[in-house]
Amino acid sequence: CRDTVTSIFERAKHPDRIRVGVIDQIMDGEDIHCDAPHEPCSDNPEQMLCKYKNQLDILQVDPLLAVGPVFARHLGHRLYR
Repeated sequence: CRDTVTSIFERAKHPDRIRVGVIDQIMDGEDIHCDAPHEPCSDNPEQMLCKYKNQLDILQVDPLLAVGPVFARHLGHRLYR
């Protein structure tokens, strides 16, 4: 997920105009968070996930409570402004 989000900002002609919403159905402590950069932002602030952190909306859902992709799409649609 984080590589996909990074790619979105890297490939955009105007990344400052993009807002990304993610429904992250991950097991906390076992999976990597979608907004976790590869290196700490204090060490490399030029990473896309650091530069555009304010343009990333993430809703984390416990996968044990997830009820399928249709509901995840519904939640994702709710992030749209």
